Amino acid sequence: MAKGEVETTIEKSADEVWAYVGDVADVSWIPKATSAVVEGDIRTVQISGRETKQRILNHDDEGRTYSYVLANEIILDNGEKAKAVAATITVVPVDESSSRLIWGWDAEGDEVSATHATFYGGIIAKVKSDLEGS
Repeated sequence: MAKGEVETTIEKSADEVWAYVGDVADVSWIPKATSAVVEGDIRTVQISGRETKQRILNHDDEGRTYSYVLANEIILDNGEKAKAVAATITVVPVDESSSRLIWGWDAEGDEVSATHATFYGGIIAKVKSDLEGS
């Protein structure tokens, strides 16, 4: 398993960032995601015309974090198969008016991990832009 992590500092409080990314049923902040349905601990996301099933392992509003694993195999844009991927999204306060958004993962294979770095890095850059208004 290859581990990876992307992060950014956002000039908004941790509570504001968590309010934006912390609801597992709301994927409106993820580019190319069109819908999400949560049934029990399974979240089914439609993204880029593909269905991705994710098993939510934990969701902690107080700790501002949630983790999931892929519950199905998906084919990434580069043709790689993404399977056995576990990911965690965390928002950590820096001070009262800024925070860090961190998206970490474990993935099978270095190439798949590099693809995740690009994908998740693009998402957190969009979150930063959305929240900071830039």
